[in-house]
Amino acid sequence: MSIHPFSSSSPKSSSVKYCIITNQFEIEKIENLFFNIKKRALYENENEITLTKSERNLLFLLLNNRGKKITHNQIEEFVYSGVAKTSVAIRTLIKRLRAKLPKDTIKNILDEGYYIK
Repeated sequence: MSIHPFSSSSPKSSSVKYCIITNQFEIEKIENLFFNIKKRALYENENEITLTKSERNLLFLLLNNRGKKITHNQIEEFVYSGVAKTSVAIRTLIKRLRAKLPKDTIKNILDEGYYIK
């Protein structure tokens, strides 16, 4: 695999490229962004996009189940450790994460859940 989402100008970038090439961790591409599955970190070029713990966990959940529906219950279980949350709280989390991703990345299935293609 030779995905090179980072320039080789900084030592940090070089080590990241090495890990990608040797498959020590997975990188998920979302248009012009890259999500490091192991670190649960989102990057645009060399810049890390700040995500809250809940946003990181939700993005991880959606990407690990790419193309599959994730229900509100699954989000509660994984993101909030089983603590019941209102639908408003989940929608707010989705809205915050959508604002940091390319348009239409997270799709909605009315009254059922969400997914990423």
